[in-house]
Amino acid sequence: MEPVTTLALTAISYLIPYFTKFGEAVASEAGKTMAGAPAEIYRLLKDRFAKGSGADKALESVKDKPTNSEAQEQLTTAISSLAATDARFAADLQALLAKAQSAGSATFNTSVHGTATKLPTSIMLPGT
Repeated sequence: MEPVTTLALTAISYLIPYFTKFGEAVASEAGKTMAGAPAEIYRLLKDRFAKGSGADKALESVKDKPTNSEAQEQLTTAISSLAATDARFAADLQALLAKAQSAGSATFNTSVHGTATKLPTSIMLPGT
């Protein structure tokens, strides 16, 4: 598996359970805002993806339907493509993932569908 694909899958693995919980919170308490490492990852992706682009739409699709395997695959491709061509983005994302890992934000169980089922159960990021 390519390093940028692993990076993308790791980012998505943080987002999926967060979007699921975020959706539940919005349904029960209007006005809740995203917080923590998954929110930082989301904001990074949102800021780096051009508004209205396929990547932006893939991110919003996963946010709206976190378990949709097609949306997950499209987001994986979008993140991987950007990480492969933008070293700064890749470094920023990797730093956020390392921060999330050290903060213990990854203590959850999730199911990733489609080709993303190859997600490693443990990822060692450089510098950790």
